[in-house]
Amino acid sequence: MEYKVTIKDLIRESKGKLIQGDENLVFENLCIDTRELKEGQIYLGFQGEKFNRKYLI
Repeated sequence: MEYKVTIKDLIRESKGKLIQGDENLVFENLCIDTRELKEGQIYLGFQGEKFNRKYLI
């Protein structure tokens, strides 16, 4: 499954801070399951007992 996530989404969910760049930049071809990872995708892992997909667009 592929997702689209912005830098702003990652900052919000990680409680991070943007130092440089465009917070509206969209990451496409993200994969959240290493079993489904395909060439050209970026793996995005989340820490926690349960993963809540509502955070991804």
